[in-house]
Amino acid sequence: MAKYNIPDWAVNSVVEASKQTGVDPDLLLAFSGAESAFKTEAVSQTGVRGLFQITGNTWKAIRGKEPYSTDANAQALTAAMLISRLLDKYHGDVSKAAIAYNAGEDVVDKAIRWGGGDITSESLKRAVQYHIDKGTGGFGPGKVREVFGYAPKINSNYAKYAGVSGYKPTSIFPTVDELSASKTPRLGLNASIFDIPPPSSIKMASAAT
Repeated sequence: MAKYNIPDWAVNSVVEASKQTGVDPDLLLAFSGAESAFKTEAVSQTGVRGLFQITGNTWKAIRGKEPYSTDANAQALTAAMLISRLLDKYHGDVSKAAIAYNAGEDVVDKAIRWGGGDITSESLKRAVQYHIDKGTGGFGPGKVREVFGYAPKINSNYAKYAGVSGYKPTSIFPTVDELSASKTPRLGLNASIFDIPPPSSIKMASAAT
């Protein structure tokens, strides 16, 4: 597919995953573009591989004893199953689902709790810093900036790739067009919370659970 240099096989993979899970394939393209730029051979700095950069622990949680695979169809389906669950848990909020995909559900849950019922810029920093201080795998010094940039990237990709797959699922989750036509903002969260904090404010005192 010439548009945005997305390979046809990648589009086919997300469409098939969409048919099985009901997740908008254009949203799946948004995640794949952010995670690997549509490269099955992509490997992150922490060693995570594949089209959707699914960790071994996440794979086991979703696929059980099935051997880990970087096959495009397997990655797309696994990612769609995870995103479907996250969208359900966070009531269709794409931004919360994106943060959870990138940093884990505990970060989102803590940020919501510490934000008094919703995520704020400060509560999100605090939740990420908690895991940095704890030494959670994948949480290095640059994780705050990564997390703050991730949801906007997903939403930007989602808007950009709208209609690229050519397939509209029958789903309880709204497509980008439906979100744009409704009163529900596509970002879900107020976009201002994703303003990247200045470096001097990123390192915070250890957060208590």
